[in-house]
Amino acid sequence: MIRVCIGLVACLIISACVGERVGFGWPYTFTSRFMPVEPDALVQRVPLTLLEPERFAVLLYMPGSGSEPTPDSCITTRPGINVPHTITDLAGQQIAGLTVLVYVYCTPTRVGGFNQADGDGVTKVMKRSFDIEGMVQEFARIGISGDRLILAGQSAGAWASLLVARRGQVKIAGVLGTAPAFAGHHKVRLPIWQEERARQITYLSEAPHINALLFQFEGDRLEPPEHTKFLNHIPGIDRVILKGGDAIGGIPCDNAYPHATAFKDCFRKTQRERILTAIEAWLPTK
Repeated sequence: MIRVCIGLVACLIISACVGERVGFGWPYTFTSRFMPVEPDALVQRVPLTLLEPERFAVLLYMPGSGSEPTPDSCITTRPGINVPHTITDLAGQQIAGLTVLVYVYCTPTRVGGFNQADGDGVTKVMKRSFDIEGMVQEFARIGISGDRLILAGQSAGAWASLLVARRGQVKIAGVLGTAPAFAGHHKVRLPIWQEERARQITYLSEAPHINALLFQFEGDRLEPPEHTKFLNHIPGIDRVILKGGDAIGGIPCDNAYPHATAFKDCFRKTQRERILTAIEAWLPTK
């Protein structure tokens, strides 16, 4: 039943979005861009055009989200503040014979419709996952095949990426997620949100396989790692739980908000090789 319902919702949302191809045109948004700088191979931003796309692998990064009715802000001009250096550092890396490009994607969906008086009943994270599918299709159109495209995200951006991988409507190489989260702070989560979260967890848990490297952090008050143990049972997921508070690998974090540990140097300096190894394993060998 869950599979059928989500499939129907996907059709409805995608149809609605395609009908809104005005201005930049779905799935593009003005603030989405390559970071930290645009590659020399970029011919055109909208619609995307790249020279010799076969030379590249793309990491498509999605930031987190705010509450359901609050329009998400997505600022892509400050590496290290809005997007972790751990992500932007990957731009230009040569992995498996390919040059990595980092594209930060601000999804057209900025508010959700679940449990809202004037909403359509579809969560923001689910709508964002459909936007992501559209952007993956755009990259495929310009020559970046799914086996050379990796989804990455922080918080709800990571959760939405997992939904894309679970649904399997577009091909991707893998998911790199930090602090995956959904449905707000667990201590103030309303029952209706807890029920929707349980539905999505059941859906994700049925995945036959997902290539993913997921980082979670002890002391994360928004989404404690013990609340997402279901991820341990999905084939292909490598779930790494780090301290995220005082220090990682002897490097101080000075971190009052463990949910954002991926933005800290203690994460950047200690997890780089683990991330590079995962990406190399996911990408095809030239």
